[in-house]
Amino acid sequence: YDGAGPDTFFLIGKEGTPENTNEDTTAILAHPFEGRHYEYRNQDAPILKSASNEDVTLILPENMKVSDIKWLSVYDRKFDVDFGNLMLPADIQLPGTSEPEPKTTGTSKKVKIGDISTLHHAVSGELFALDNKTLYLKNFNYDGAGPDTFFLIGKEGTPENTNEYTPAILAHPFKGMHYEYRNKDAPILRAASNEDVTLILPENIKVSDIKWLSVYDRKFDVDFGNLMFPENIQ
Repeated sequence: YDGAGPDTFFLIGKEGTPENTNEDTTAILAHPFEGRHYEYRNQDAPILKSASNEDVTLILPENMKVSDIKWLSVYDRKFDVDFGNLMLPADIQLPGTSEPEPKTTGTSKKVKIGDISTLHHAVSGELFALDNKTLYLKNFNYDGAGPDTFFLIGKEGTPENTNEYTPAILAHPFKGMHYEYRNKDAPILRAASNEDVTLILPENIKVSDIKWLSVYDRKFDVDFGNLMFPENIQ
C-alpha cells in the first residue's frame, strides 16, 4: 500500500460490501494493534501507513469471529473509497487453535527473552518479543490441569510476591479483551502441546515494562512456570 490515503485503515464488515453496508456492522482493525478496537466513526483510529511486502497480524474485536466477516477492505473514510478488498468465502474452514509462527520482514525480527521454567504441570516454552506490544511463545507445553490458570504478566516483584493491581492476564486465544487479575471473566488456559502462541499486551503495558511472565493458577495461588525478564531487552 502506498500510504497516500489521508484517512485509511483496514475495515471489516458483516454484511453488504465495503461501499454498500450498514456502518454499525463494520469495525476498524488497527495496525499496528495496541490493545484497542475502533468503530467506524471513531476519529481516534490510527491511519494506515505505507507498506511494502509487509506481513500483518489483525486482531478482531471480541464481538466478531472470522466466520462472521463478509469482507475486508483497505478503506479511506474521508473520500469514502475502497482501495482494495477481499470478499470472504461463505464456506471458509478455520484451522485449529495452534497458531503458525509469525513471519518477520525487513529489519524486524523476533528477540528471544528466554525459556519458561518448568515448576508444575509440564509447563515449558521459549518466549520472544515481536515488538513492544506483542509476545510470541514457541513450543508451549502445559497439561491443562489447573482449574483457574492463565498467562500472567507483572511490572514489579515476582509472580508469587507482587501487588495484584499491577499484573495483567493475557488471554489465549485473544478475542479483543484484556483482564485485570481479579476479573472472573478471564478465560482459563487450556492444555497445549508444542503450541505456538501470540500474546497481545494491554494498551498501558509495553514489553519493556514487564518484569515477569507466569503460567499462574489463581485458585491455588501457584506459579506453574515463569520467566523473569532481563533488564536490557532491545
